[in-house]
Amino acid sequence: MTNLPSPYTLDPPQLEAALGALRKASETFRLTPLEDRLYLALGICVKVAILGSIATAAALAADQTGLMPLSDTLIGVPGLVFLGAGMAAAVLLLVNFSLVHHAFRQHRLLKQLGLYDVFDSVWKANASVALVPGSSELR
Repeated sequence: MTNLPSPYTLDPPQLEAALGALRKASETFRLTPLEDRLYLALGICVKVAILGSIATAAALAADQTGLMPLSDTLIGVPGLVFLGAGMAAAVLLLVNFSLVHHAFRQHRLLKQLGLYDVFDSVWKANASVALVPGSSELR
C-alpha cells in the first residue's frame, strides 16, 4: 500500500477523537448475525419482487398482444409473487431501519467532529488502492 500525502494535520486530541469516532463507526457498521440474515432476506425479497414484476409485465404483454393467450391464473401468479415479495421487503426494510438509523447517526457524529472529510478521504483512498489492477489486496 502506498503512503499518500495527507492534506490534514491533526493534533493529538483531535487524532484521539478521530480514532475513537472511527472505532465506534466500525463497531456500528459491523452487523450482528441477525442483522446479517435480515439484510440478506431483504435483498432476496427485493430481487424476487423485481422478477415478479417483470414476469407479470411479460405475461400481460403476451396476453394483450395475442401472441400467447394466457389464463388468469398464469397472469395472476407472478402478480401475487410480486405483491408478496414486495410486502415482505417493506416489512424487512422496517426491521432493518435500526441499521440505517445507526449509519446516519454515525455520519452526523463524524460531521460534527469535523472528521467526515478525513473518513471519506481514507475510504476513497482505500477504494482506489483496491481497484488498482494487479493489486493482491482484497478490501
